[in-house]
Amino acid sequence: MPKKTQRFDPRQNMNGSSFEIFHYLDPKTRHLEAHYHDFYEIYFFIDGDVDYWIDGSLYHLVPGDILLINPTELHKPVPKSESDKYERIVLWINKTYLSGIEKGIFECCFDCKNPNYSKVLRLSSENKNSLFSLAHELCKEYYGKEFASDICAYSILLQLLTLINRFSRSDETVSNEKYSTPTLISEILAYINDHYYEKLSLDSLAAHFFINKYYLSHEFKNSVNTSLYRYITLKRLNAAYSLLCEGHPANEVSIMCGFGDYTGFFRAFKAEYGISPTECARSQRHL
Repeated sequence: MPKKTQRFDPRQNMNGSSFEIFHYLDPKTRHLEAHYHDFYEIYFFIDGDVDYWIDGSLYHLVPGDILLINPTELHKPVPKSESDKYERIVLWINKTYLSGIEKGIFECCFDCKNPNYSKVLRLSSENKNSLFSLAHELCKEYYGKEFASDICAYSILLQLLTLINRFSRSDETVSNEKYSTPTLISEILAYINDHYYEKLSLDSLAAHFFINKYYLSHEFKNSVNTSLYRYITLKRLNAAYSLLCEGHPANEVSIMCGFGDYTGFFRAFKAEYGISPTECARSQRHL
């Protein structure tokens, strides 16, 4: 009989090439740094006192909400109090794997161009219960050792993706209830997103926005829960990873993404992904 929950694993990379699922129950909400990954994430919020921050917007969550997080979007939970319990199911799905299932039809729920697109699904009790029941069953089969558990897990995954896409297209209640981070920080985030390939620093951003650099550093850390330098580095690495996957040479990617020199880019990339930029590019060519 598989364990109901798994011990929290802070890694943000997939070990396999298809999907992974985790049922986490923490005794207290963790303060996590903003992070991103190159795969899709479906987040089933079960219990706790948290909001969720995604690329500059903060979403108010209630138990039963489902978050749809795209690759490369920076995100993190934001504790509202020192809650005694934080429970959720997290489903990771490889981009190539998802696009290969039925010619990519299950990617529609992540497409922000769809008329009914929402990052948060807040469904009727009946539909919510159907999805959460499937998520629990998927966990059970994914970690199960019984005959054909892997085949059963794949079948449940298809049911789950079918319903999520069906509900995201319907007129059923979806929630875009959110509030942005403080206006100043929102403007700075937008500026970094548009200018990450330029020379950016605490001093240059403070001068551009006519504010004290120590105040900027403090407010940014409070709002995003990571340092300004770390956020800029993540944005650059994010862009670099995508460019390497598209076949651009590593030395050109370093320049295109705003790294001052290749050595610094190499170190930052390897620290983040565990492989060098050239190894990343080579692995993508062999897919």
